[in-house]
Order: sequence, then structure tokens, then C-alpha cells
Amino acid sequence: MPLLKNNTELLTIDIDLLDSITTDAPVCIIAASMHTLYVNTNALWLIWNFPDNIDLLNTYSSFNDYKEKTKGQLQESAGMTPALKAIPPLQKADFFLKSFIYLKQIFDTANSRGVTFMHDAGMNKGQQEILEAYLAVFKGTVRIGAAEVCNSMDDLNKIKDFPVPPTVYKDIYKSHVKVITDGSNQGLTGYQADPYLCNPAHNYGVYNFADKYDDRPLVPPKDFRQLMQEIVTVKQWPVMIHANGDRAVQFAIDSFKEFIPDPSSGVRHRIEHCSLATQQNLIDMKNLGVSPSFLIGHVGYWGYAFQEAIFGEKSNMLDLCASALQQGMRITLHSDNSVSPLGPLRMMEQSITRKMEADDEAGVLNGAECITHEQALRAITYDAAWQCYAEQWTGSLKAGNFADFVVLAQDPLTMKNPFMNMRNIEVVETWVAGLKVYSTVLEEAGMV
Repeated sequence: MPLLKNNTELLTIDIDLLDSITTDAPVCIIAASMHTLYVNTNALWLIWNFPDNIDLLNTYSSFNDYKEKTKGQLQESAGMTPALKAIPPLQKADFFLKSFIYLKQIFDTANSRGVTFMHDAGMNKGQQEILEAYLAVFKGTVRIGAAEVCNSMDDLNKIKDFPVPPTVYKDIYKSHVKVITDGSNQGLTGYQADPYLCNPAHNYGVYNFADKYDDRPLVPPKDFRQLMQEIVTVKQWPVMIHANGDRAVQFAIDSFKEFIPDPSSGVRHRIEHCSLATQQNLIDMKNLGVSPSFLIGHVGYWGYAFQEAIFGEKSNMLDLCASALQQGMRITLHSDNSVSPLGPLRMMEQSITRKMEADDEAGVLNGAECITHEQALRAITYDAAWQCYAEQWTGSLKAGNFADFVVLAQDPLTMKNPFMNMRNIEVVETWVAGLKVYSTVLEEAGMV
């Protein structure tokens, strides 16, 4: 849960907090959103002195300047990459050696929560190689799709033209190219039209394509527009734009307006998170054939902090599920694991109730955006498959689809009090490819 000081000020990790814990050993913590690294002075010193990070001298005049300006909060690719380079080889090797264990834990958790299909909305080459190695050793227990991360022209040059929408399934099939334009709203790096209400003052977040001489662009920057043009009109890929802040969402829509040649062509462009939006944004997206995927856990886990400390009234712009449906759009829900826990039932519950979970008195965040049980179910099944170009294989029980299904102990569609209950409906069995990959009986016997 978010920590608030006097219910108004967001408390965040910084270099002083980590130094108060230890100054003897380097400490580096990554945020669940993976948009910020937090380090103590010892770690920052190692980063500053790492031979491959000589470019830091072009940004900071001295180590003290580096420390003072970052406060140990290294944000987005520009701030995080030097830290990742400086991780000792033995620690990197240890992570890779344990990666199969971590992957199995993720897949086991997914099966236990009724997941048969996972779509990784941002996979790079290294991650794909690890996953392919895992699947060469272990039988997969979920279907896997992915969007390939592309944040520069160099990235794009390594990607082939989009052939056709996938028709033959294979693990780690590619449905989209992913462009990450800003950070996370709870991490205060989502790119905003107005500054965050909490400290630091005058903070508008981070736009990853901003020019170094203009870190707060008012129109989509040249580098972003050029990349979008190449992806959409030359390579002709469906694009998934990561946009959390309201200005980042607007920039995404502006680029779609400029470069989608034919909105009626059926190409399934989407905005990932689409967290803070206006009614006009939704109208424009509908006209462009662009759909949103909402990180609905923001409402439950961060809604109270957004409302009380980060955005105030602006928090009512968060995850406009009902409004998007009223526009005739298809919506989906996602967890952005590990920003919020895996679990389709949990996501359904949060979209139906929009209850803020800080405490029993926190209330509902913009109740007008609550959706029905049936709409929530569609968002995590058929429309989720559609958005990922997978509806010809999964998402519904029809002849010819994969033999993937879940047996629940209770019908979520008839649950009258879903808050803190729907997420706890027992998953009795999960089946993938006609094989039982999870059951409560096996779990109780210690066999999963």
C-alpha cells in the first residue's frame, strides 16, 4: 500500500532513507513498475565510477552533483541503464542461473489463478532467449504471446516488417511492437500536462523521447514521431504505446492521428495503461480504431494515494472503463505484473467495484466508471484474446479453439458482493491443451 504522510504527502524511497539503513554495502532496489531504481550512496558511487558510464560526465559536473540531482532515484532508461551496467558479473550470472526457477514460479502462480494465456507487453531479445531456453527444457503450461520492445530506430532496424496477423500459433508469437513513452504515475514519472501535487515541486514526470534541451515538450517530439511513422507506415506493425500520464496519452493519440493511414483497416493498435484520459481522448481513440488496456489494479492499490496526494480531482480520469465501453470500444484489463498481482478474477473485481483498498473507509474511485460482471468477464477473455490477435485460438469456448479452460468453485457472474470476495473464488482446475496443469487436489498433495 502507498505510504502517506498526514494523508497528503507521498513518502518515497531516496538515497537518505537507504543510507540510514546502511552505508557499508551498495544497495539497489528496483520499483515494481521497473521505471525507477533506488540506490544508496555506496551504490551510486560505484555507478559513477564504472568505466562504461563515462557519459554521466556529460550530464553531471561531479559525483556530488549526480547525488544531489538524482537523490538516488534513477528514473527511466537514461537513469537506470548506467546502474544496470554496473551490476557485478557474478550477480548477473546468479540471476540468469535462477531465471528458470523464477519463470516456473510465475507460470505456477498463473495456473493457480486460472490463467491459460499470458501476453508479455514488452519483451526484449534477451528475455525472449531466456524464455525460449526454459520452454526447450520444461513443457509450457500457458500460451504465450508478446509485444517486442522498440524504443529507438536502432531497435526498429532489427525488426522485420509485419508479415500478416498470426494465424498459426506458436509460443512467444509476436502481435505488436511496444513503444514506452513515459513512466509510472505512482512513481511520479508518468508524463503530465500539469505538475504532480506532491513533492518534488514542479514535477511533470518523464517523457522518454524528450530532447535533452527540452525535457517538457508540449507537442510530440521529433524522435517519437519519426519512430511511429516507421513502425506504422513502413514496417506496418500494430503498435502498443505505453502511456500513463495524460500528456503522454495525448501524444500517443496525436501520433496515431498523424500516421494511421486507414482507421478502418482493422489493425489493432492500442494504448497500454491509458491511465489518465479525457472523454475526448476516448472519442478520438474510437474514431482511430485504437483500443485501451487498463491497469485496473491502479484503482484498488493506488487510487487512494492518487486521490489524496498525487492528483486530487484529476484521479477521476483514471481507467475510464465504462466510458470506453459506452463509446463502443473494446477494452481489456491487465496486471502489469508485478505492479499488481496476477489474477483475472482480481481484475474483474476491481473493475466492477472500483473500491480503493487503503482501508475500509477509503471509498470508491469514480463510481460512474464501474462496469458490470459480464463486461468485466469479456474484458479478460474474448476481448483480451482479440486485442492480442489470439481470438482464433482462445478467449472463448467454441469448436476449433484450444482445449484451454478453467473450473471455478463459484460463478463470478452471480456474485452479489464481489469486493474482496471475487478474487478469492477457488480455482478448482486449470486445463491447457487438454491437460490438467493445476488443481486444488494436486496443490494440497504438494504436487504443484
